[in-house]
Amino acid sequence: SAEVVAARREAAGTAATLVEVRAALVRAAYAEFTEHGFHQASVEGIAARAGFTKGAVYGNFDGKFGLFLAMLDAESASRGSLLSGH
Repeated sequence: SAEVVAARREAAGTAATLVEVRAALVRAAYAEFTEHGFHQASVEGIAARAGFTKGAVYGNFDGKFGLFLAMLDAESASRGSLLSGH
């Protein structure tokens, strides 16, 4: 969650890594799309849920649709790992 990322940053005294930011945004997008559906979900809502600004979304993804595709890729990879036993 965004809280975990923030706590890790604070403990380490460093900024979030690109991987952490992207992962937090993907998790937030999943929650936002689940709650509101794709069309009603907003970049602002996703960013706020992840604890970042809209700039973090646009700096890491090609807008809402790019973030949606990244979320699907992450979900597909997760399911693939379950099926392959890894």
